[in-house]
Amino acid sequence: LPQMIAKLIIVGSGPEETNLKLLARKLGVDGSIEWRGFVPKSTDVIAAIKGAHVFILPSAGEGFGIVTLESMACGTPYVNSDISPTREVTASGVGGVLYPVGNYQRLAVDILRFLRDETARKNAAHDGRVQAEKFNLPIIIDRFRACLESTSAQ
Repeated sequence: LPQMIAKLIIVGSGPEETNLKLLARKLGVDGSIEWRGFVPKSTDVIAAIKGAHVFILPSAGEGFGIVTLESMACGTPYVNSDISPTREVTASGVGGVLYPVGNYQRLAVDILRFLRDETARKNAAHDGRVQAEKFNLPIIIDRFRACLESTSAQ
């Protein structure tokens, strides 16, 4: 097999950034990581997601999971931790893979699958776009209106 060269782009920052940079240096992979930090323009964040082969969100806690929805809308498959917000927005894994929180061996296997398997990547991208459509504003407004009407009719 030919050697694969991958580049990890990290958008955003947090309390573990310093520790992660030290770990990357210790493991000798710091040259393969681009640390972008906080990116103020959402268009730049979307461009980074669109340009990726796979989007990764290894969080143990999130709010709604909007960034995963953005990933799906961009046609970028994801590998995310299996937590309730990502489970909800992805319909339990449509358009990518949910892995058990803390199982980093599984995370690595799932990432490599999307990097190596173009068919899997294209299928997940298609399925993710379809899933993301369910969150378009007109659809959400219609669903909300129907919910209100059914509640007021009771």
